[in-house]
Amino acid sequence: MHSWWHTLGGASHHQLMLLKVCDAGGQVIGLAPWYVDRTLARGNVIRMLGSGKATSDYQDILCVASAESDVASALASWLTNSGGNASSPKLHWDLLDVDGVSSGTGCVPQLMHLLEQQGCTVEKSAAESCWRIQLGNGWDNYLAGLKSDYRYKLRKLSRRYIDSGRLVWSHAETDSERLRYLESLYRLHTARRQSLGCSGCFAFPGFAEFMQHVGELFADKQQLWLTQLEIDGEVVANAIAIHAGDTAYLYQSGFDPQWSQANPGWLQSMCLIRDAIDHGCQVFDFLRGDEPYKKHLGGEPESLFRWRATGNSKWSQTRSRLISVVRNRLSNAASLTHGLSSWTAPITTSQRIQS
Repeated sequence: MHSWWHTLGGASHHQLMLLKVCDAGGQVIGLAPWYVDRTLARGNVIRMLGSGKATSDYQDILCVASAESDVASALASWLTNSGGNASSPKLHWDLLDVDGVSSGTGCVPQLMHLLEQQGCTVEKSAAESCWRIQLGNGWDNYLAGLKSDYRYKLRKLSRRYIDSGRLVWSHAETDSERLRYLESLYRLHTARRQSLGCSGCFAFPGFAEFMQHVGELFADKQQLWLTQLEIDGEVVANAIAIHAGDTAYLYQSGFDPQWSQANPGWLQSMCLIRDAIDHGCQVFDFLRGDEPYKKHLGGEPESLFRWRATGNSKWSQTRSRLISVVRNRLSNAASLTHGLSSWTAPITTSQRIQS
């Protein structure tokens, strides 16, 4: 969170907002890692640290598991009416926006239900899923769980590139290697995204610096997997993953689009999954994004949601209604324009001659 705030979050219109919840004995039982985004259209929007570009997944309020209800109740009370005191003045807020919330139990859904009871307008919408592979025991068992077409594809790729010795797979071990692998990741990720007609995460100001901070942080904790895939001596793909507990999380990856015929994305995923199995991981998480290959490689979707609560003040509610009206009118205008363009048939040369 500190790395994100330092590199991506600390804009002039952002205000850090960390709310601590203590029990009757003064022990900390919860922490809301928020910041306020002061916007022209939406007003004061409360967001989670780590929101925005390359948004964090599985977002929630940090709290003791047995105290989720108490933490949610305290935060709802502070947000709706009793937040002011001499040391912690109440902040006027218009929208609480939390993206990437798991479908399972947690503090955020409880908080949103309590806010709704206090007169806030609450919306819940589906976001892109995270895709998780339950690894089981060993590579052969993993392959056995795949559909035959994809099992055949992986075995064919393995024979062509791994068994033949054409592929070299490595992890960055030194500071100089980490820097070199990261620079390669920036380049290949950008090249791949541009080949698809978009710019990619690294075009966003501060994101490359953020990745460097994250790499250093998790390298110190021995949790960083910064990898490189070479074919015939040429760097073809890079990835950064985090190993935490029994799960490996793939955070970012990239490959050279000029090598697309070699299926570098599949080769890289295969090597990462084998690494996860070798390290005793039970789960490999591709994180957010509904790309088909994740399902083909055995991933199962973990639903994520976006929760938004409009403050219960008259001005916040009025602002929200005005935005909804404008959005609906723009949507209707776009639909009408599309309908007219579809209805108007182009006149061909023969039609012009006949008329």
